Amino acid sequence: MTLTLAALLICVQDEGWSRPVELAKDRTTIPWALARVEGGLALAAIRIEDGRGFTWMFHLSKDAGRNWTKTGEFEAGKMDGPPAALVRGGRLLTAAVQDGKKLTFRSFDLATGKPDEAISIDVEGLDKVQDDVWPTLVEHGGALHLLCAKQDERDRIFVLRSADGGKKWSALPVPEWTTHHRDGCRALLFAAGRDLHVVFSPDREMASISHYSSADGGKSWTDRKTAFPADGSKVFPMAVAVDGDRVCIAYGRGSSKAKTEIRAMTSADGGRTWAAGGTMLETRVDDMSLLCSVAVAGEKAAFFGLTFSPEQKQVGTAVVLSRDGGRTWKDLDLSERMKQVNLFSTGTFSADGSELYVAFVNAADMSVLEGRGEGHLLFRRWGRPEASQQPPLTEEERKQVLALVERLGDEDLEAREEATRKLIEAGERALPLIREVLGRTKEGEVRSRLEAVVAKIVPPWWKG
Repeated sequence: MTLTLAALLICVQDEGWSRPVELAKDRTTIPWALARVEGGLALAAIRIEDGRGFTWMFHLSKDAGRNWTKTGEFEAGKMDGPPAALVRGGRLLTAAVQDGKKLTFRSFDLATGKPDEAISIDVEGLDKVQDDVWPTLVEHGGALHLLCAKQDERDRIFVLRSADGGKKWSALPVPEWTTHHRDGCRALLFAAGRDLHVVFSPDREMASISHYSSADGGKSWTDRKTAFPADGSKVFPMAVAVDGDRVCIAYGRGSSKAKTEIRAMTSADGGRTWAAGGTMLETRVDDMSLLCSVAVAGEKAAFFGLTFSPEQKQVGTAVVLSRDGGRTWKDLDLSERMKQVNLFSTGTFSADGSELYVAFVNAADMSVLEGRGEGHLLFRRWGRPEASQQPPLTEEERKQVLALVERLGDEDLEAREEATRKLIEAGERALPLIREVLGRTKEGEVRSRLEAVVAKIVPPWWKG
């Protein structure tokens, strides 16, 4: 079964929606990095090949995500769990657990998809890497830092450092940290302000969340004793996002077997002081809820996470927005637009401190665990309502569109196909006129072709 990929530019400021743009048709593909590069906007995604291995796919857009060109594809082999990904200087830096619990580092040119040679990360004491603790890659103080955990009875956290772009790695002298990694819990590594931060769940009871920071590049660590409000419930970190000095941590509070609150902890000063934010959503949390993300752009924040209904045995996606730095959250109701959306991962970046792009997968009727079904790759942009700024058709353009509509009834097959293609290319600007003609066209072949054109511009799975 194939998975149809499409890109969608969404303007959240007025909750307007623009048309999807098809990227490719392939098997299950997960967006993993989205960033500005020289020449436009770049996307890297990993494609899963039925358990035989992973393939990196690269696309480039020069018009803010409306149109995409595939620039490269690279077979990466088998990966045990998802890779860490970081975009710097037009390159995608990745670290993945491969080939029997070993860490592998690789760099790609985002604009072309061309890879550097893979580097095996060999560090004393880290003979086997725990693939349930997803690796995290960040840049701090001109060096790369990578969080992972050793696979043993304690799952001890390691923080590795490379000062030469990933060629050589060494372990930082961190305390004897151990991490719990079940029930939606993740160990988080992030850089904010002048410090490096590690947040994790230290024990299976999940009675608290540990938070340490380092102001000297990881040579020494301070227990910040940040209080994540628990009220007697289990608490566990889930995701983090940083934009300058602004930080937002999403954490779970409650039992994974029943209803769980997903809440925000925020900082506006690079992690020096923290405030308890509002509740993002209430849901049941289990291992699938590792597949969540939070993103920040100035005062704006967004949370993307799986929701699970034990009674109906359904999995969907919550998209929750904040415009006040995480203090209050609003659920963006997608129920009428996307009946079911399964979130795999997101890649985010902010531009000019006001716009937020997120890549995620809309997979109607897809099984998250098996990764099968029909789906679409979407892009979300939170900023100016781009679609509403498109100028209306000129009188000459209206005549051209109407002439193309007339050619849909041509006896010549090639003429009909060319007219159909050009109407689809006319896109969203021509949509009001096409719908106007459709409304007065009687049942028949021309009406069927017009309906097919509209479905291509705005596919039937999209109800916006």
